[in-house]
Order: sequence, then structure tokens, then C-alpha cells
Amino acid sequence: MVTTSHGSFTTPATGPRCSGAPATTAPSTWSSRRSPTARRSRSWRWPDPSPPPPSRPSTTAPTPPLPGPRPPAASDPVQVPGGGEPARRCCMADVIVVGAGVAGGLAAHELLRAGHRVVVLDKGFAPGGRLASRRIGAATFDVGAQFLTAKTARFAAQVESWAQQGLVRTWFHGSPDQHEPDGPDGHPRFRGTPTMRRIAEHITGPLDVRLGTFATAVTPTREGWEVHVTARAPEQPSRPASASGAGDHRTLRADAVLLTSPLPQARDLLSAGGSVLPSAAEDRLVAATYDPCLTLLAVPTGANALPARGALRLSDGEVAWITDHLVSGASTAPAVTIHASAGYSHDRFDTAPEVVARELAAAARGPLGTDVEVVHLHRWRYANPTAELGPEPMVHHVAGLPVAFAGDAFEGGRVEGAATSGQRTAAALDAALREGPAH
Repeated sequence: MVTTSHGSFTTPATGPRCSGAPATTAPSTWSSRRSPTARRSRSWRWPDPSPPPPSRPSTTAPTPPLPGPRPPAASDPVQVPGGGEPARRCCMADVIVVGAGVAGGLAAHELLRAGHRVVVLDKGFAPGGRLASRRIGAATFDVGAQFLTAKTARFAAQVESWAQQGLVRTWFHGSPDQHEPDGPDGHPRFRGTPTMRRIAEHITGPLDVRLGTFATAVTPTREGWEVHVTARAPEQPSRPASASGAGDHRTLRADAVLLTSPLPQARDLLSAGGSVLPSAAEDRLVAATYDPCLTLLAVPTGANALPARGALRLSDGEVAWITDHLVSGASTAPAVTIHASAGYSHDRFDTAPEVVARELAAAARGPLGTDVEVVHLHRWRYANPTAELGPEPMVHHVAGLPVAFAGDAFEGGRVEGAATSGQRTAAALDAALREGPAH
């Protein structure tokens, strides 16, 4: 039996789906609901008829801001280091960044330091992208990235700065593999304190970030880029508010746009606005592919058998990764995050969520050594890029207006790759703005 927080349902005795045993379905009482912290995903949570517990008082000191200038107001005179000013000043911002994850946040800081006015949009109700965390009841989970590494000098210096400010700490060294728990990779794995999302909150804290803002189209005009947005309804976070009749449609304008959402979504934004990229740029975007990831958030019913570090990576089967958040420090109550393998996630991405939850809970029983209560199932459609596009910054012009793309698809599917891509692309976009409109 797999125990859930509101009952139980029977699973096949042979947990792995590859056994061929039929899945036993239970009456579905799951509701479609997207995680407020997540981009690029769908998620379901087991409904809880009881009122939520009172919020736990925060014991965390206020997050210190990144060094750098405040976001300039629209009326501020713009002083650009190195002489000269960006060529066009017609709009509410010089640059609109779509996506408040690591790439978008660090890119925005680079552009601010160069003297540009920057607005960041994100459809989520918290910043972070894959640095997503959830508190459900007494348990706290990191839903996306479980750690980060720093292999380049620039990002290592950034992580060291975060560590000195108490934003990250070393979790463990080496590779948490099932068959090689003390593997040869000695790189330290860092975690946000207490959660990964705190890193994103720190990055975006000084920025002009518009959360709950769903970009629907990006259109080039004679006056600059128009970014069409709709406010998202908190009661229906998986869709724009207009879907329930309460839409707040607006058009924002900028001299340039930087798209840091997964590249298929970035292409959709441009297509919806009638934007046509140069053929070479379009070909590069089309080459981007991603693996999905199904993520189960659960509470162990007994002591678990994970290694002392509280993390385990598995090489085969339905489950690819398990984190014990009591050990990682994200949660003060028992909580585990179970990431499914790429193969299983491809096969089951559109399967009924209660079936997926049951199968993943059963598959995790062996390595965990205990049953779990299912709390929440999250679906990341664009979890891990599978075709790295290369580090060359991607800045192009449509109707003479600069448009740029950044994210981990360019420099590897890691937090560091997203950070590096955002910073490099921001520098290239700054240069394009100084050169003026392309003809």
C-alpha cells in the first residue's frame, strides 16, 4: 500500500512500471493547479479539506541585496559608463526581460550596471524559475534544482560572495550516485539556505520585477518592442486571469527584449506577435530540445535509508534523484523530493497524476526504505536541455529591434550555465543597444 495524506490506494507489488503489471487506479480527486513558484510546468496537489496551519514565524535575517544601483526611475537621467547612451529612449524601459530566474535576474543586473532601465516579467508568484521551493503544511521542499556547482572562476566568485552573506552553504562533496556514493567528482555541491529559492529572491530583490505577469506576445513596432501581458489570477495560477473573466491586459514597451524562458516558449511569444527571426536564428532555436521531469513531493512515514548526506542519485528505473530535506536543511519537518528519470517522465508526462504519484512512491520505497505520504506532484515540461547550443550570445534584430535569448540551454543544464548565459547575453545586448537600430 502507498499511504497518502488523505487515504490510500493499492499499487502493483512490482513497483517498477517495466514489470508489465497493470496500474491500479483510484478514484481521482486531484485538482489541476499550477505551483505559484514554478515556470514551465504543471502541477497537482492532493486536496486538503482542513484549514492550513498558521505560518511559521521566519527566523531568517533579511536577505542583503546584491551590490549595484537601484533600478532607475523612468524620469531619471541616464548616465552610461564609458560614454554614450543607448540609442533609443522612447519607451517605458530600455530592456524588458521575460523570466525572473537565474539567467534573467543576473542579466538584469548586468544591464542595470550598464545604465539601462530594466523591467523583469515573470508569470510566477515568486522568482526563481527552477530554483523553486514550496512549503506545504509543516514540510518545505525544493521542487526544482537541488544544488548548484561552481566550475568557472566568475561563478565561483559569485558563490563565494553568496556564502559570505549566508545565502548558500556547502552541502556535500562528490557525486551522490547509488553505486558510487563517494564518487571521483570532488566538486562541492552548494545549497541555498534554507532553500534554493532564497538565492533567486536575493538576486531579484533590487530589481523591478513584475510577478504574476503572463507575457502572451512580443511584437515589433516603429516605436519599439511591445510586450503584451495579462495578469494571472492567484486562484487559478495555471492560466491568465482573463480565463475567469477578470483579465488585466496591458502592453509594455521597450527598446529591446531578452527572453530567458525555455526556448520553445520564447519562440511561441515571438510567433504570437508576428515576429520573424532571421533563418539562422530560427534554426538555432529549433535545435533546442529538453527532457521533462516529473517531481513527487512526499513525507516519509518512517526513518529513511538514504546516505548520511541526505541525497541519492539513481542510474536506472523510474526514480533519478531523492533528497531528504530534513538533512539538506530546507525543512524542519520530514520531507523528500523525488525526481523521476527522463525516460519515465517522457513516457508518463500526460498520465493521470494519481497514477504517476502511486508509481513513483512505489519505485522510491526501495531506496528510501520506507513508504511515503504523497503531498504534491509537479510536472516540469522543460526540465533539462538535451542539446547544448553553445556559449555564443544570441542577439538578433527583428524589424531593426534587438531581441536576445539566454538560459541554461546555451551553456549546459545547470544553475551555473543559466547564470553565465544571462551575463554574457546581457553584455552582447548592451553592445547592440549602443550601436542603435539595425537597418
